[in-house]
Amino acid sequence: MTSQTTQIKNSKILNGVKLTQWLRRGFGGALAAIALGSAAPALAAEQIQVGSNFSNASRSGVATNGSAHSCGELSQTFTLNLASDQDSLRVSVDDGPLVLFVTGPGGEYCIKAANGVAEMEGYWMSGQYQVQVGRRSGTSQNVPFNFTVSAQ
Repeated sequence: MTSQTTQIKNSKILNGVKLTQWLRRGFGGALAAIALGSAAPALAAEQIQVGSNFSNASRSGVATNGSAHSCGELSQTFTLNLASDQDSLRVSVDDGPLVLFVTGPGGEYCIKAANGVAEMEGYWMSGQYQVQVGRRSGTSQNVPFNFTVSAQ
């Protein structure tokens, strides 16, 4: 484990995201980024185009009893199309016991909310990403959320 940790610490980019951003956010604790081996279920997706003049996009929704997944109950999908590498892009969802499941060129990640916010920020490689929003497993109520994509 020590050699793997050293290898990760020496890397500036981990699966398309600046490692320093992950470490600063405390992803080793309550807000965990977990690489998953199973594919996410296919859900209807809203397209968001991210190009050179992109500043931000926001959407509201409700996380409901969605498709069961190891990351949570995934109920809404957004497709991010990145025309070029983004040096500083932030994807977040807030307002409750929520999760983000991100699948893209850099891998798969499950990000669980801490203090009501789940976010992934830093360097993103160009390509197509599926970002699924859901609620934590075991949450019985519907959870309203604000989904935001912003260039830093």
